Amino acid sequence: MGSIATDTVRIICSRNAVGSGVGVAQNGFWFLLGSGGTTALNAALAVLKTFYDAMVPQIAGGADYSIGSAVYDYSTDPPTYVPATPLSSHPTGAQPLLPAQCCSLISWRSGTAGPTGRGRTYIGPLSAVAADSNGFLTSTATTAMNTAGGKITAYNSSASDGSMFLILSRFLNKVERPTPVGHMITSFKFNSRIVTQRRRSS
Repeated sequence: MGSIATDTVRIICSRNAVGSGVGVAQNGFWFLLGSGGTTALNAALAVLKTFYDAMVPQIAGGADYSIGSAVYDYSTDPPTYVPATPLSSHPTGAQPLLPAQCCSLISWRSGTAGPTGRGRTYIGPLSAVAADSNGFLTSTATTAMNTAGGKITAYNSSASDGSMFLILSRFLNKVERPTPVGHMITSFKFNSRIVTQRRRSS
């Protein structure tokens, strides 16, 4: 992938393995720094901490999230490392945990219609307390997940320095773009059913 919009960074949030057969889990978030620079990046890390903190009773305990464990500037090709001070979020969900591939799924939406304007983030491994007997999120877990998603959209609604969380679109009508395009996240939806995630990075 070639370089993209100036000041677009990829923020990695990771946690070590918990439970048998569970590898390192990672989520990546696209973020446009705008005119905020380092201040905006630190604000983004703080927002991501509130995102994960809202869900900690539903996520299996045993390892903390490192929020901003790595940050890369994708406006250069190849991407360059951006120094950042990671924050921590401490999942407290009780054992047992659900199978490693069982996650909750948040779908991010933008003002652009179609697949090019949507993104997704998998959250897991989950504590068994997050699921009911039919394979759906409990009402408590659903409330927590929706609170978490709202942290991202609230930031995008209030930031005045041009910074924002993005969906990065690499394709349009199944054709790869010469330069990926970022769309601001404006809304989200959590899938009420527990879904299967084959990879540990999303």
